[in-house]
Amino acid sequence: MKNKKIFISHSAKDKKIIDIFIDKILQNGIGINHSEIFCTSIEGLKITTGEEWRKAIQENLLNAEIIILIITPNYKESEMCLAEIGVAWTSGKNVIPVIVPPVDFENLSVIYKVIQALKLTASTDLDILKDDLAKILCIKEIPSDRWTVKKQEGISLIEQEITKNPFQKTLSRKEFDNINNELIEIKKTLNNLINEKQKLSEYCTQLERIKDKAEIKNVQKELGMIDEYDEFIKYSEKVGDKINELSFPIRKLLFNHLSQKNIRLTQQEQRDYENALNVAIADDLIDEELDLNICHKKIASIIELWNRYEELFKEMENKFLAEIEENYPDITIQLDNLSYWKDVLGVKI
Repeated sequence: MKNKKIFISHSAKDKKIIDIFIDKILQNGIGINHSEIFCTSIEGLKITTGEEWRKAIQENLLNAEIIILIITPNYKESEMCLAEIGVAWTSGKNVIPVIVPPVDFENLSVIYKVIQALKLTASTDLDILKDDLAKILCIKEIPSDRWTVKKQEGISLIEQEITKNPFQKTLSRKEFDNINNELIEIKKTLNNLINEKQKLSEYCTQLERIKDKAEIKNVQKELGMIDEYDEFIKYSEKVGDKINELSFPIRKLLFNHLSQKNIRLTQQEQRDYENALNVAIADDLIDEELDLNICHKKIASIIELWNRYEELFKEMENKFLAEIEENYPDITIQLDNLSYWKDVLGVKI
């Protein structure tokens, strides 16, 4: 078997592009005889029937003067092509990498960047290819008019083929890592949803077994299924706990301030809580006239917390008024109501 001068390393999936390249560029454009070209995909240029194909590829690859690598997304995914490129770089031959869009210089791997690659659809790059081949193969001067026409025909046909049968998008390492990180996050979200579904399933199973509302609330709390209403009640308890840090007479004075009511301390209460009142006066929580000092840091922080609670109450009132009234049937659902403070906030005045 006669060894060929040019070996075309390519993916069999790119047969149509290779056919155009050989026909328009190499043969009709540059004038290279088909007998000088070895290509496993093209009739007349591939392995002869009966030849041992691995041996034939190896011999032609090692004995060719020029190895042209037609690098496409398909090429980069082919084990055979990657094996050929490894042999090519170590053979000491003239190796010419030619890239095909969407492969570009950004997503070429390091092995392809040993020398400058040419673009198959770039007119000036094909001029460089023509000059390199002519020099290596000692081809006589190529008529410029014929070359220009065949070169443009080849580019046009290759671009049409790429448009008609586009490659899958080639990802850079950065793009791959970003997608992989997104996939990891999606898997985490999916696992969370699976766990949530399991929790909901357990929740429904337990609810089927009980009818008592108090028990249902306990189940919801255990499974972390507290709804908006329960969150509101929890916040109410938080506000109540903060107010309960104050002594009884100061809570009463605070209620007066926040409700704009005037529930006086009785003489008996003043006697019973004389010591607490004296401490409050000494701490500047109240003055000698038993008026609340709203500028005191502790009182001011409770008032600020109450203002936020008042806004939340207005938001929740329309949503949950019926539910609040159902759960607290004996009180008036108003923030300035003593029973509301006692039953909902847990504050005794």
